[in-house]
Amino acid sequence: MYSPELSNNKQTWRSWAKERRSGLQSEIALKIIQHLKNAKVYQNAQHILSYLAFGTEFTLESLHKDTSKMFYTTRTHDKPEPHLSIHALNNDLERHPFGYYQPKKDAPIIPTKCIDLVLVPGLAFDRTGSRLGYGMGYYDRLLSLMPEALK
Repeated sequence: MYSPELSNNKQTWRSWAKERRSGLQSEIALKIIQHLKNAKVYQNAQHILSYLAFGTEFTLESLHKDTSKMFYTTRTHDKPEPHLSIHALNNDLERHPFGYYQPKKDAPIIPTKCIDLVLVPGLAFDRTGSRLGYGMGYYDRLLSLMPEALK
């Protein structure tokens, strides 16, 4: 398997991860969902922060149909400072200017302390769980507000 030269350049890694992931989308998405459903951490969780797939991200849409769980997702805010808020995941969504879907502006905000488990989006993860995201730090800031939630 090809990987970028040893480099600290995150943009090089992002390009590599997007290309690699796009060829594995449907096969791996099914395995991820089955693995999650079988995991004790998922089975024990009641309030799960998930994500809505964008671009080549693995979709968790079939997992969101599990009516024994409460699923939540994020909304992006740029002002007064960049951050994400948490909202119930339902069909009342709107498209962000970057093209992904998110809860509407008037959706009630859910406190971070309510979340048991976070299904974190990312371009790539290493064996220790370190995450390569899209470079804006929105999720990193949100995750720092949920030290008790399992990620």
